[in-house]
Amino acid sequence: MNEYQVWMEGFNIQGNSPVEAEFLGVHKAKDFPSACAKALDVGKRDPKLYSAKNNTYWGCNFYDNEADARKSFG
Repeated sequence: MNEYQVWMEGFNIQGNSPVEAEFLGVHKAKDFPSACAKALDVGKRDPKLYSAKNNTYWGCNFYDNEADARKSFG
């Protein structure tokens, strides 16, 4: 198993303030998508909003580093 940093990109919902990228922790897993799934489980987020096929949560992408995660909305 490897350790992965898991970051979720920021987003902007029309009419609201942008939400910045979020660090979801470091997780041990067999691969990055598995680490992302673990990060969501730890964070008690709604599993129905996770797409394993696209490895996204509510349409937001995951990254293994802060710089890439902050490119969208900081």
